[in-house]
Amino acid sequence: MYRSQEPDIPWIDALDFHFQHGVVVSTPELFVMARPVRLADGDDEHLALSVPRPADEADGLHVWMAAGTMRGLLAELRRLPWVKGVTFVRADGRVRRWFLKH
Repeated sequence: MYRSQEPDIPWIDALDFHFQHGVVVSTPELFVMARPVRLADGDDEHLALSVPRPADEADGLHVWMAAGTMRGLLAELRRLPWVKGVTFVRADGRVRRWFLKH
């Protein structure tokens, strides 16, 4: 993302936002920045870094950035029992929803 296009927000600011309002996982095999969302919310809510959702109102995470295997990502997300699913954006700009089985 940061190599191919001009970012909407500097990476360090996005990292800071996720440290304050979300989840940051960094291991040798996986890096994830995600934040709590309600899966039923509209796409705009999932995309806006300026709208933090309190964790006690959330049932999912919006994955803003991830590097590593999908298996590793799902293993980390399943550690959070309140996470029923994730949203993420692919290159076409559409928000995708993936529901988890715990």
